[in-house]
Amino acid sequence: TPSPGKCHTRYPAIRLPLEALEEVNVFVRMRTQTTLDVPLWLYEPVTFAEQAARWELLNLFAFGGLAVLFVLVVIFGLVTRIPGYFLYAASILGDSIVCWISSGYWHWFQWPGHVFWSTQGFLLAMEVATITLLLYLRAFFDLRRQTPRYDRFLLVLVAIAMLLMPLSQ
Repeated sequence: TPSPGKCHTRYPAIRLPLEALEEVNVFVRMRTQTTLDVPLWLYEPVTFAEQAARWELLNLFAFGGLAVLFVLVVIFGLVTRIPGYFLYAASILGDSIVCWISSGYWHWFQWPGHVFWSTQGFLLAMEVATITLLLYLRAFFDLRRQTPRYDRFLLVLVAIAMLLMPLSQ
């Protein structure tokens, strides 16, 4: 049986060799500062490898799509010289960082600061992605010209969000 210890990965795989019809008790003790969802699956090794390969393919597709979209938006921004494209590129970059943090790759590649990235880093990335998306939508819908009152309201909301950002950390 595995020895007790700390698990510092987002999707831990703990090997538990069992003989046919053997019973085992599994106890899990957790402490967290945030909401926690703890799924527990039991796989045969071959099934686990197949499942992990499918998840990695999905992550590869998502990151690849975001990368292609980011490059295209930057190219469109350079060609058309429309500032809204660069706000959209910043929003895509923020979303990519959120996906990177939530996927657990930063930990698998043994980057430092796992406590920061799993708590404050995720919140910071979400806030930056949301603020840049709001600024992009403001430019896309041309709120300054179409609805000046709503434009000012949106700018006040963005300013408040930026001022409150350090407090969420």
